[in-house]
Amino acid sequence: MDAAVCEKNTKPEAGMLFILLVAASVAVTSLLPPAFFTLWRELAIKGASLMGALTGMTVTSGGDILTVNGFPMRIIHECTAFNYVLILSTAILFYPRHTLQYRLAGVLVAAPLVVILNALRLVISGFAGTVSMNLFNFVHEYLWVALFSLLIFGIWKVWVDKRLVLKKTAITQIALVVVASSAFFYLLTSQSPTYGSMLAAVATAALKLIALDPGAETAYVSGDILGHAKGVACTVPFNLDYCNVAVLAGLVLPLQRKGDMKTLGLTLFTVVSALLLNAILMASSVYQMAVHGKKAFDAYMTIQHGLLLAVPFVLWWIVTSGAKEGNKADIPVRR
Repeated sequence: MDAAVCEKNTKPEAGMLFILLVAASVAVTSLLPPAFFTLWRELAIKGASLMGALTGMTVTSGGDILTVNGFPMRIIHECTAFNYVLILSTAILFYPRHTLQYRLAGVLVAAPLVVILNALRLVISGFAGTVSMNLFNFVHEYLWVALFSLLIFGIWKVWVDKRLVLKKTAITQIALVVVASSAFFYLLTSQSPTYGSMLAAVATAALKLIALDPGAETAYVSGDILGHAKGVACTVPFNLDYCNVAVLAGLVLPLQRKGDMKTLGLTLFTVVSALLLNAILMASSVYQMAVHGKKAFDAYMTIQHGLLLAVPFVLWWIVTSGAKEGNKADIPVRR
């Protein structure tokens, strides 16, 4: 009698451990000296300059300014894809089904690939800026929040599967993920006053608990979150990373099957969890600014940014692994 042939599934709770690892990794790297991040930013700018030269564009740089065909852009930390490299590397190193050698090789290949893709993203964003400022804002925010996140997920998935499958079914699913994420992202951004106000209402309840202040509250006003806690009023920006639920929606949509109530239930649970986590993080940002000041707020936002980028993939992991756990009895056994 031969052993049963089936895939070892990753436990749903491993996803929660992963997001804790991401938070720890981002927190630790935030303690690195400023010179490190300056060098990383220079790497991103030089990569974009090289990419621009390869694509026939005129790209120049000076300090933290990158100019593409005459359109200047200030390159800040979030533009360098450092958090994406960190999250992808953590996801590869943490994944238990592959050997340590394969994981290390994955990081050595994936990290430079993300840097290259980010250089292309910067050049495309700059080119969009030469057309119109509105197009730049849309391309920059959209590519950064949604499509670039999906691209990073795709790199990880190809590494996990050890192959790139471009069959008709796979292409259809990829298209469905991209279209669904795009549609949800457009919906959330076009209705940002409604979405922001909804998150702010939940964030108010969270802030009261975090600050131990029954009078604390938050409100969405013209693209910002106005809040006060402990008698101090403050304003923090409405982070577009709060639209991460659009990426999650796109990822879990292809997993739905007629009559599969377990996957549907897990999906609804993870979407609600993402919204709740976004509201809690929003409340925490107001608390940091109001109670501890801008320095603490900036350090906190570095960690929050990494968490918000990782959340859709962690929750997708929970949905897929949870569904597989529930369907173990359906896996065929070869004898």
